[in-house]
Amino acid sequence: MQKTILPIIALALFGLANAQIRSKGACPSPAVQSYFNLYAYMGTFYEYAKYPSALEGNSKCVRTVHTQKSKNVMHKVDTLVDPTTGKSSDYVATATQISNGKFTIHYSGQVTPNNFWVLFTDYISYAVVYTCEPASGNTHKTWIWILTRQRVPSAATVAKAKNVVSSSGFDPSLLTVTDQSKC
Repeated sequence: MQKTILPIIALALFGLANAQIRSKGACPSPAVQSYFNLYAYMGTFYEYAKYPSALEGNSKCVRTVHTQKSKNVMHKVDTLVDPTTGKSSDYVATATQISNGKFTIHYSGQVTPNNFWVLFTDYISYAVVYTCEPASGNTHKTWIWILTRQRVPSAATVAKAKNVVSSSGFDPSLLTVTDQSKC
């Protein structure tokens, strides 16, 4: 029994470790939302699609709620539902605006903050968010999210968001759509 379980656990952990988009070289520096309005960005967004993420795995009903803490700081709560157990988990962060749509984000329990860049938002229907972190061997890991104000966005909203992903130099075909059903 143990001989069967260990390889399964190893494969699961290997899958989680490789559940990001890795590329050679340094993190890209795409253009971000200029004249970013932090107040207009506040509120609830639903995750429409994302680059694969070890943290999120195959979570469903993912949403993020932003509230403004101060002039350049927002409080962020990401809620994810495990589709197997139905249990939800919250991930709490503080994001500090460093310029326009660029933030540093620090999740509770995290040692070093990450970048959190809003590539574009129209504030009322969608946002495209980017994070990148250097990895070993002159590589980096990239995450892209399409966030929408509607749990099930219109096709037009999705097309606009995917156009932002593409025009920012990223591959929209690598996005996986998040299950927002039966939330």
